[in-house]
Amino acid sequence: LGLPRPEIHFRLDKYSRDGIAAAAHLHREIFRALRCDQMECGIHLQDDRTASDAGGSHIMGTTVMGNDPKTSIVDANCMAHSHK
Repeated sequence: LGLPRPEIHFRLDKYSRDGIAAAAHLHREIFRALRCDQMECGIHLQDDRTASDAGGSHIMGTTVMGNDPKTSIVDANCMAHSHK
């Protein structure tokens, strides 16, 4: 279509990686407390070593939602403010 393809360079800092690992650990604890006898998690929730590996999948695709184009990218319908 002739649209330029972005080149993305993305890194998570230690604080973010540690937060993702802590969240994965908490999820596993919640599942245990609920006595889930069968649990399938994405590989990123299996252990704390790999928890942060998949963390960027959501972060990289996120945009700020709001009514003001000066402080947000998309509106409540996920349409870019600049899109006509």
